[in-house]
Amino acid sequence: MTNAIQAGTWSVEPTGSTASFSVRNMIFRTVQGRFPIESAEVSVDADGVPRSVTATLDAAGFSTDHPKRDAHVRGKDFLHTDAHPRLTFRSTAVVPQEPGTWLVQGRLTLRGVTSDVHLTVRVAQDGDDTAEVVATTLLDRRAAGVGYGPSFLVGRKVAVQLDLRLRRTPEHGV
Repeated sequence: MTNAIQAGTWSVEPTGSTASFSVRNMIFRTVQGRFPIESAEVSVDADGVPRSVTATLDAAGFSTDHPKRDAHVRGKDFLHTDAHPRLTFRSTAVVPQEPGTWLVQGRLTLRGVTSDVHLTVRVAQDGDDTAEVVATTLLDRRAAGVGYGPSFLVGRKVAVQLDLRLRRTPEHGV
């Protein structure tokens, strides 16, 4: 396994990838959950640095394994998935850090509100055409358009982690 990634276009394998989160609830309890990943793509230049990153998550698939809470969060108070069934991310800049680590700056659209997000991304290529990626951020849910409830009931900061399995797309004509 190497802490670099080869040039090319890399796409997520949704079944081998997860988008998870945790948030404080009622001051003392942490709630964990997940969103299904619909798609993600990373375009990597010849130097092994991503040029662009895009991702789409299925907001309607939100789950904490608590059906009543999940239905409430999918509703108008939080995600309003009837009107906004997807969360989307598009990078605006990628800043290399140490080898195999980048700061990916971008725009997250959640519930029709677009906000700035900074992800710390680590990658390990484990084959010619496969790579493992872990991306983390701390999201301010109010800045992202989810303002329901006082912060002592539902925490303002949401820890997000993406564990992605990427596969390099074959180049045409090669």
